[in-house]
Amino acid sequence: PLVRYDSSFARDIGKWILNAANNSRLFYPDYHPPVKQSCAFWHDDEKHAIAYEGLRKKWDGQVPYATGDGIRYSWGCIDLGLYGSSHVGLFGGIIGRTNIPEILKIDCLKTDFFHKDAFPTFLFYNPHSSEQKVIFDAGSTNSDIYDAITHEFIIKNCSGECELSIPGNDACLIVTVPANTEIIQAGNILKAGNTVIDYNCSQEKLK
Repeated sequence: PLVRYDSSFARDIGKWILNAANNSRLFYPDYHPPVKQSCAFWHDDEKHAIAYEGLRKKWDGQVPYATGDGIRYSWGCIDLGLYGSSHVGLFGGIIGRTNIPEILKIDCLKTDFFHKDAFPTFLFYNPHSSEQKVIFDAGSTNSDIYDAITHEFIIKNCSGECELSIPGNDACLIVTVPANTEIIQAGNILKAGNTVIDYNCSQEKLK
């Protein structure tokens, strides 16, 4: 949620989430050959939904190595754990796919548990060196698409699928605003009607 209130963090947080989500696959048995995991003998989780408790950079000559403490310290018979696996739900709740596999659609409201009224807000980070075109669903009613990083409306009166241009190695913070809503500036706060769409938009930045 931080990026909603200070968009200067958008690129770094977008990059962090992309890498964290990408690396999280390494906690699952189906992403390793048997020699790189401690419980290749266990086959009761056919869909590989349960993650290993831990991941070591190097262990027993293998890089990386998926394992845990259960077998090593003789308090369990496997090194996979439900308690740790449940945290993938955080990613499942905030991350969506786009037409470009390396660019995630990150919901900025899902974990902003006590936010005031807000319009749908999504963070997109582009790890490529060149500009990329992402297909974005603006909904069934006409909307104006605002980027809280550049502090400008980038698309007006759109509905359904539209195309977002995301600069290389940069991010967009997209707010979907009902079309033709009155825009009000109060200091660094920009509102659409009574709803804040930008918390740090100076008069000089607003386009």
